[in-house]
Amino acid sequence: MGLSLNDIRKFFSTLALDGDGKNGQFHKVYIRQTVEAFLDNENGDTALRVYMSFCYAYRFSQRGDTFIDLLDMMKNYEEGTGSLVRKQRDHYIHSVNVFLLGLCMYSRNSSLRNYFGQDTKAGMYFSSVQEEFFFRWGLASLFHDIGYPVEIISKQLEMFFENAADIPGSTSPKIQAQVFISNFDSFNTLSEWAGNGSAPDSVVNPRKALDIIAVSLHERLGLDFARIKELLDGLPENMRKSGFVDHGFFSALIILRWYASLIQQNGINSSIFPSVIDSASAIFLHNYYGNILIKEFAGIGPLKASAHPLAYLLILCDELQEWHRETYTRTDKADFVACVANIEISNDRLSVQYHMERFESSDESRDLCCSFKEKKRNIICERLDMGALFMEGFLLDAVINFGSEPAVKIRMPLRQLVSNIEALAKASHTQYLKEMVRKGKTGPAAVAWEALGEDEVMQNFRQASAIVDKLAIVNCGFASPDILVRAVESFTEDEIEAMAVWEHADWVREHVKNGWVYAAVRDDEKKSHPCLIPWDKLPEEYREFNRENVRNIIPLLQSIGLKVYRL
Repeated sequence: MGLSLNDIRKFFSTLALDGDGKNGQFHKVYIRQTVEAFLDNENGDTALRVYMSFCYAYRFSQRGDTFIDLLDMMKNYEEGTGSLVRKQRDHYIHSVNVFLLGLCMYSRNSSLRNYFGQDTKAGMYFSSVQEEFFFRWGLASLFHDIGYPVEIISKQLEMFFENAADIPGSTSPKIQAQVFISNFDSFNTLSEWAGNGSAPDSVVNPRKALDIIAVSLHERLGLDFARIKELLDGLPENMRKSGFVDHGFFSALIILRWYASLIQQNGINSSIFPSVIDSASAIFLHNYYGNILIKEFAGIGPLKASAHPLAYLLILCDELQEWHRETYTRTDKADFVACVANIEISNDRLSVQYHMERFESSDESRDLCCSFKEKKRNIICERLDMGALFMEGFLLDAVINFGSEPAVKIRMPLRQLVSNIEALAKASHTQYLKEMVRKGKTGPAAVAWEALGEDEVMQNFRQASAIVDKLAIVNCGFASPDILVRAVESFTEDEIEAMAVWEHADWVREHVKNGWVYAAVRDDEKKSHPCLIPWDKLPEEYREFNRENVRNIIPLLQSIGLKVYRL
């Protein structure tokens, strides 16, 4: 298991979001539900839910889901161009794992929490240090690879021209092809900016993204401002000449551009922008620090957590996250895939052990495994001062699992459903209240949506999120009305029964996972419930309750403009 569910739950148990509790919003509960669903089954669909829940909580969705569009574009480029580049692997699911690994680090390591608390003391947007971290870290980790398509396109061009020029017997020099933005100044210009820097006003344009990042690096790392500004201003041309494309550079500028636009067009308080700048500078550094900055500034040495906690954490988690990373190209004999990573985090120690997939046992495989772990450890220790957070040591190991098979990836279209998940959860609860009134019953959850506790809200989100899984059982899907497929008006009795059985089993799994046990009498304080039993032993009254939930799927989807159809 790569990540600890207990650490994730510990983080969310103490997290309070400023916007929650207003107008019946439960953003934290929804984000936690999507995170736990992802940990249960890592795939593109569960990753999408995490992205969308975070964007919804922090109002990214008001720009027509453009952040999600860019992430989808990145995923599609990776999956569709694997045969056109030499080495290509997943960054979409990877970024969610980086996000969650950072939450575990924050939960387990008090030094990291202290560094971040001291770092943000003078400039917090949110009312708590933990939400300030959650926002900045979520923005940095979930979107640090959003500019990756630029790097993919560059690699495609390079490989195409290399093959096109590969004439037998030719001795002509290698042809170089790069992506070039002719009007880069337009891409570098923001629509809005709010904040102050210590660099001279005469050399800083507050609407230029690279100037903003240069100020951030000057202030945080103590770099000579004129020198770092010169390097950043020359970076686009240097990338064009060298052929090296830094996707972190483009990711950072995209984040600054889009959030500046959000501030201008959607009335978001501009005082949040310094927090966004912190995330953007961390994104910029996650490649640039080790590949360029550490070489350009003699004596700068490994990055200290106290200098830039967010960048430090992003570099560490991005480098460590190797498990479950799907490869979209043909792998050669030197390639390894980490199927699992056992991670132990404490205040003083970090231990990581990778389990590598390999199909044949050989001395060469063992040599490659040793080479992998040595290279991984060297990269991390060259770029980061690991002793500051882990005084008792940083241990990294890798072992080989011979004969293992790659996991099967399952992807289903979920975006229409996920974008309306809160509306579905509320509508589901409204149906439940009507049913309780009709039967003349009461219960702990028979209250208005705004009065529900977190556990009850979580159950409504779970039930709404599981609609696609229940439909799949009876070979059905959902679509918008303009799709030319015949809408299902009602389910058959056999279909209702099959989905009701699944719904009850999912409800039991969720409760057991959260520490509930069976008892003849329900007691919410003791987390005991009489319905934690198999379907065939469930009283008919509760079976019918599950069937009624299933019958409501069609009207629920219709309420948000979707229809059910048979595949």
